[in-house]
Amino acid sequence: MKLKNLIPINVLKEVEMGANDIKIDGKPLAVDSITIDGVDKSQGPDDGTVDAFADYAEFQDGTKLTDAQLDKLNSEHSDMIIDLAIQEF
Repeated sequence: MKLKNLIPINVLKEVEMGANDIKIDGKPLAVDSITIDGVDKSQGPDDGTVDAFADYAEFQDGTKLTDAQLDKLNSEHSDMIIDLAIQEF
């Protein structure tokens, strides 16, 4: 699910405060390009997001993240990924 226009308020606040400068391998990330997978809607937002992960994202220049870069995004910015996953409920 594409989360453009559904970014949670706390993530938007982070973006306004500099999270828009999230970089992976030195390249700025387009936060609104992140798609989330692994959400179990039958479990509710707390339990249903424990396995959530970013399965697609782009840099601000439109280049897709590689699998290794997605792994880095998921591990280094897990709080943001969970916040985005909660928005799927």
